[in-house]
Amino acid sequence: MSRPPLLPHALLTFLLPLTSLAASSSSSLPKIDFSSLGSASVVGSFGGVSLYDPSSPAPSYDSSTSTLISRASDGSISKVGATDQGGSINVLCQAPSGQLFIGGNFTSIAGVAASHVASYSANTSTFASLGSGVDGPVLALACNGTSVYVGGNFTKPVGATGSYGGNVAVWDVSSSAWSAFPFSGLDGAVESIVETADGKSLFFGGSFSTLFLNSTVTNSTIISNSTTRTTLNASDIGNGTIYASLGSSLTPISLNGSDFWASPTTYTSGFGRPQYVFCPKAEDGPGSSWLLVDGQSGYFISRFYRPLSAKGIRLGNTFWRNRGTQNFSLTSIPDNTVLELSYASDPSDPTSALATCQENCVLAHNESIPYQDFIFPDSVSMTGFQLNIFGHYGAGAGLHLLQLLSDGAYDYAVADNNLSPCTSGLGASTQSEVSTNGNWTTTSVVSDIPGTTQSVLYGSVAGGTSVADAPTITWNPTITQEGVYTIVLVTPGCQQQDDCATRTSVSLTVTPGSASPSAASTTTVNQITESTLSSTIFSGMLYATGSSGGGVTVEMTLASGGAPNAGSTYYLVADYISLVAASTNGTISSNSTITTNSTLNSTSTSTSTGYGIFEFALGGGTGTFGDAIAASETLNATSQLQNATSIDQLAFRLPSGANVTSIVSADSQVFFGGKFVYTSATGNITSANVVSYSGTTKAVVVAPNGGLAGTVTSLVASGGVLYAAGAFVATTDGTVTGLAGSAQWAYNTTGSSWTAMGAGSSLGQSIVQLGVIDMGVNTSIVAVGGSGVGVEFYDPGTASWNTTEGGFFVGNLTAFGEGAAGNETATVYLAGNVVAASSTSAPGGASLSSSSGNPMLTSFGFSLEQQTATTSNASAAKRSLIAGPHPIRNSARSLVKEVMGSVWARAPSQAITTTLPSAISTDDTEGEVLTGAYWKNGSTTFMLLGGNFVSTNGVSNLGLYNTNTKQLSAVTGETIDGTVNTIAVNGDVAWIGGNFSTASGRQGLATYALNNMTSLDDNVPALAGYTAANATVNVMVQRPGYSNTVVFAGAFAAAGSLHCLSICSWDAKTQEWSAFSTGLQGAVGAINFAGSNSQYLLAAGDFLINSTTYYFAQWNYNNQTWSTLGAPTDIPGPATAVSADGTNVDKIFLAGTSSTNNSPYLIYWNGSTWADINNGTLEAGSGVQQLVFVPLSSDHSSNSMIETDRMLMVSGDLTLNSTSVSTALFDGTTWYPYLIASSSTGAGVISQFFYSVTDFTLSGKHLSVGIVILISIAIALGVVFLLVLIGLLIALARRQEESAYPVQPRQDADDVHVLHRPTSLLTAVGAATAVMLDSKGEKNQPLDHDSIAGPASVYGTSEAEPFEENARATARYSFQAEHVGELSLSAGEDLVILEASDENWYLVANAQGQRGLAPASYVR
Repeated sequence: MSRPPLLPHALLTFLLPLTSLAASSSSSLPKIDFSSLGSASVVGSFGGVSLYDPSSPAPSYDSSTSTLISRASDGSISKVGATDQGGSINVLCQAPSGQLFIGGNFTSIAGVAASHVASYSANTSTFASLGSGVDGPVLALACNGTSVYVGGNFTKPVGATGSYGGNVAVWDVSSSAWSAFPFSGLDGAVESIVETADGKSLFFGGSFSTLFLNSTVTNSTIISNSTTRTTLNASDIGNGTIYASLGSSLTPISLNGSDFWASPTTYTSGFGRPQYVFCPKAEDGPGSSWLLVDGQSGYFISRFYRPLSAKGIRLGNTFWRNRGTQNFSLTSIPDNTVLELSYASDPSDPTSALATCQENCVLAHNESIPYQDFIFPDSVSMTGFQLNIFGHYGAGAGLHLLQLLSDGAYDYAVADNNLSPCTSGLGASTQSEVSTNGNWTTTSVVSDIPGTTQSVLYGSVAGGTSVADAPTITWNPTITQEGVYTIVLVTPGCQQQDDCATRTSVSLTVTPGSASPSAASTTTVNQITESTLSSTIFSGMLYATGSSGGGVTVEMTLASGGAPNAGSTYYLVADYISLVAASTNGTISSNSTITTNSTLNSTSTSTSTGYGIFEFALGGGTGTFGDAIAASETLNATSQLQNATSIDQLAFRLPSGANVTSIVSADSQVFFGGKFVYTSATGNITSANVVSYSGTTKAVVVAPNGGLAGTVTSLVASGGVLYAAGAFVATTDGTVTGLAGSAQWAYNTTGSSWTAMGAGSSLGQSIVQLGVIDMGVNTSIVAVGGSGVGVEFYDPGTASWNTTEGGFFVGNLTAFGEGAAGNETATVYLAGNVVAASSTSAPGGASLSSSSGNPMLTSFGFSLEQQTATTSNASAAKRSLIAGPHPIRNSARSLVKEVMGSVWARAPSQAITTTLPSAISTDDTEGEVLTGAYWKNGSTTFMLLGGNFVSTNGVSNLGLYNTNTKQLSAVTGETIDGTVNTIAVNGDVAWIGGNFSTASGRQGLATYALNNMTSLDDNVPALAGYTAANATVNVMVQRPGYSNTVVFAGAFAAAGSLHCLSICSWDAKTQEWSAFSTGLQGAVGAINFAGSNSQYLLAAGDFLINSTTYYFAQWNYNNQTWSTLGAPTDIPGPATAVSADGTNVDKIFLAGTSSTNNSPYLIYWNGSTWADINNGTLEAGSGVQQLVFVPLSSDHSSNSMIETDRMLMVSGDLTLNSTSVSTALFDGTTWYPYLIASSSTGAGVISQFFYSVTDFTLSGKHLSVGIVILISIAIALGVVFLLVLIGLLIALARRQEESAYPVQPRQDADDVHVLHRPTSLLTAVGAATAVMLDSKGEKNQPLDHDSIAGPASVYGTSEAEPFEENARATARYSFQAEHVGELSLSAGEDLVILEASDENWYLVANAQGQRGLAPASYVR
């Protein structure tokens, strides 16, 4: 793929402070008063989040198209356009003017018809086709402002005429016209085009070949004992004569050892067995030919169940009674691909021009042509094939010869795999040989093709064994025809065999026959390779086996020092060697004739073939290195060229099938990357997949460590360092491992080797393109690719990767286009199959704040790993039902050991629901932070974060985030296996709730001391789930005004020994659980409080009360009962979120999902009825996770529903009027989209908004202080006179009623006392006066919550004892005031005794400062 020239001045585009990004139109959003909330954040299931911009609504993405995205210098991301469905963008090139050129495989982009190539103008926001485009995919672009050089896999521009040779073309920007290159074209796909900085040369890379006529051979003798001729006589059958064919250098592979069958086979005797044609022993006829049933199509299938090094197929037609095969195709197994086959256009002349066929190949029917060879494309992976026959000559189809051809010659270590298909007759070949010495064992190993195995030899070596005593194996491969060959040793990977620890290095000695000009060579190969390793051990001229001085031997043994440790056992692994011919027919030159012992005279011209690389000198000059001669218009690079440059000559040393995918020009060097092995002329120096040429030394520079052991997809250079990406994990010599798809080489440093790029990119081996953003001071390497992450950045200074630097992208990106040179504010572009994109990457969450009144987002700054599966049943049902803006923040309490009886774990008799609808996906694999709470430790602010995630630094499900350093660390000593739904922090004690199990086996709830990092689980009685279900906590909220009372809700059956269904209260002072009557049988997802003194607990979910299904209920702390608002049927379905407007019991908001049609609802209790305030605004598919009121710094317009100083914040996965948002604000009449979250599936979900201020309340409206003073003065004098009269009347009424006053039921008979009203008139008058003057307790500060007990205990009682004045006490029972001066009590309420002179009635004060009389027996 082409990589446009690496341009500087673009770093600013990506290195702006992305973590503090305000929406471009954030001033139009409602202004939340964040200063009242302290620090505020949002978390949820998302990877990126941004503020809603009304002027540019969030676009939708279709991953079945390829989307072009722009990123401006201010960090804003915009969708520019998308291709047609199934289209792809492969390459981008931005000209100095800012015009963008786009290449790929598409027919339209942004609705504009464009065949594979287009342009985009940012000034006019328009796309345009380049003429009518080209007729095939574009893979490479280079642009300089005047010309656009286009490469790919196409024939020519659509509708163009002229000498287009294929795969390259030039677009002239000024004339808007196509033209051909002077060299016409190239004969294979072009994947990279680079123009040198001086504009003198173009370098092309790809999978093409070039033929140069610039080499001569002087007095070179070529020896051959075989006879070459174009006809076959009957006397030749059986004597081994070799027919000159296209694949005469290729050794047949025996089909006898395969699993083969054919149909429909003729019933004619002597013609019904296909194996007759594997090696015909006689002339065409019975016993030597195979026929199909006359008039019918048929097939032949051969399966080997192991990898094959196959290069072609040899077919000889039958002429039996004029029958024969006419039309056929070939399908590879197992990928079921119909192969494109190459063949000599003149079957009688193997040197004739090549032609191709695929779906309809024709087999010659000429008795002078005994067989034809059809050559496969490069890099075919197969374990078998299917020959499809569908046309015939005469009465029916048939064959006389059928052979599969290898990619040269091969020799397996297991001798049985070397069986020759034919030792005599037509198609005869000599069997390769192998011999061993020492201890070798045949072993079956897993191959790289799924579901297949292969047999290899393992040679065992005891530690300390010398090379002389080590086992050896010697291969003697058969060479059918002289030519240039590359010998490759294939070693199976050790990872699948699980034997990496016992592998070692081996020594290979290659000894060519005496006729070869190449000398013997020795190569050391490290066999510790994770995947299959192909090691080049020789490249040079070899002569046919059996000829004088022909053949070659390869010996493998232990390398020196290969078994260093005595007592250990090492293994040598022998699979096979492969001899890959430079030409399928052994041709050395186009015009020389090979005869027995002939000599090529000094004037003959030889040809040189280059693979994968071509240099073209621009402007008629001599090229960037001064060694080019301008190409003539009459030359054709698809045929023959003259005068190869040094770069062209480098291509001569690459093997056939080489594919160069990336080229970089830097520092007078040109680097080439791809899939190839460079071999020096001497054959003893190789460089795998990376090689370079130095213009300074005028020499090839091989990569260190023998190169990289895998295909290189992209290269970039910066600051004297070459960066490479591709499908590799180690260097070729195995000395550098752990590269994980990316590596760097300081090429300007002598003796440097490849090193890893930090800890490796999360893109792994899926990187398709690298880019450099360099402003001279800072440099970032940009990587785009697959794995769903899309883009990542590498900082060479810190050797670290960052996925959040450039925004959030989900999808598989395929192209990156840098900004133009000299423009530091240039827009950059990315393209690919985008699922979601956001300006701020925030996989863990983001903080909200304001600047100049406008909202701002700040990413937490850490990254999460992709998750392939959940770790337990607990994590399989994720919940994110977090409610209420009341995080717990008070001093810690000492905890005591739990006292438990038997655990209640039985389900009610009626079936109940234990889960609720949720917008959080249960099979999401990207990880999510679902809840958080702030914690202050000295001057440092932390967040405790929970969810279902694993961070890139290994933190799992629960972590402590330092807001100063932006580092997430593990919570030591607390292991969470499952999902955390809710977190509350009380002083230094953290409560963690969710659907999980801890290491100690506790379910749903964990307690942790943050100050000393220790678990407190043993001090709190554990929760127990319903039968066969995990205990789950969905929400935890402190009761406002009661610092020691925390309410837990979810889906559980018991708390300790207490039968406590799905909702329970914990008293932090007494360390005891309390139940709410019989509880709520089912699932509770959200709770909130309302009313004076937090009198009402609001619960939302899906539960049973007295066998009736409810979705909402409220608990009255005064009368200790559950009730509902309206009828149960008024609420459409399971409720997931609830919030009261401040403490107003007549303004309650409830959201959920309809049980009838799964549509979302949002309703409002107005004091008498439930009203629908959604009215279709929240569209189908929306899910609400949280409702919470937030304060405003600027009031909204007045309405009867919501006060002007606040708005209702609705979070989840919302669709408002066809707009996808994650958080919206509602003022009672109007909706305001606020936050947009993005995830790997598209729209993200915000599960919780939380903040650090613990005592924040939305106060109601009050009269001004001046008015209150005036009213007080007006009534003060009258009140004094009324008090005495009221006191007398009260005393009289009490004396009349006290004998009839009902006694509160008691569990302990001894505690029952007769209830008497106060006998002291002064006490009654004092109490009445206190109430009249300060009925709301406004003159009294609330009591110290830390000194007051919590809710009623479930663990016993104590006798009432006399109290001293100002003593702390607790209400034992609820009491309802009936007269002025009395104070209503709730069981478990904290009190202070103000006066205890009367033995029956005490003057008390509650936590809100309210005072009054209460029965003494009700107080303890």
